[in-house]
Amino acid sequence: MYTRLRPGELSVKFEGECTGSAAQMLSILREVDLLHTWNRYSDFTRLLRNPHPYEMWVAAGSKLPWPIPKQSMLLHVQLAHDPDSPRGLVASSYSPSAEELPKGVELPRELRSRLKMNVRHAAARLRPLPASADAARTSFEGVICLDMSRIAGGAAVTSMSWLVNLVVYLIAPTILNTYVGALGAVLSEGSGNLYTARMKADSSGVYARFAQRTQQKRR
Repeated sequence: MYTRLRPGELSVKFEGECTGSAAQMLSILREVDLLHTWNRYSDFTRLLRNPHPYEMWVAAGSKLPWPIPKQSMLLHVQLAHDPDSPRGLVASSYSPSAEELPKGVELPRELRSRLKMNVRHAAARLRPLPASADAARTSFEGVICLDMSRIAGGAAVTSMSWLVNLVVYLIAPTILNTYVGALGAVLSEGSGNLYTARMKADSSGVYARFAQRTQQKRR
């Protein structure tokens, strides 16, 4: 994991390989109403609009450690085929301006009193690797760039060392570790796992699309 600081923003880059298919990895993020089951900092999520299996408008609320106040964010999330890999997928998101919001998409009332957190841009690339012991493997690399100016209260992010340390050494590793735990539960394919059930039901057909694109075994 790597970080970069610029005035008013903090970027975190991550990369690696893991056991699991791209569909399994993406399911943990795509099923937004289940985020609270593994992300301890998530206390509100709502799918606002889903015009296409590869596109979502999402509202989310987070509760980060003291003294950061509760935040809200509104995201436009898109999935696409990786133009540089015949089997890869790319996920991207950002916080749209008010002018970009489609009719009927707005921040839910429950989040309007919170501090607004803007994601300037976020993207992740997933590429299939040769399977190991009959298990799918996937490489990933991604970056998220956060507008920290409101949390920092107008101070330069580079001078807010406590805030940067909180994100880099506590929040980001905690989210990553619990994500890996959630992925492990999906890989175990327990009958009570909600992600496994959603993937098998595949009401939108998106997981079949993922499997067809990546040519990884569909669970």
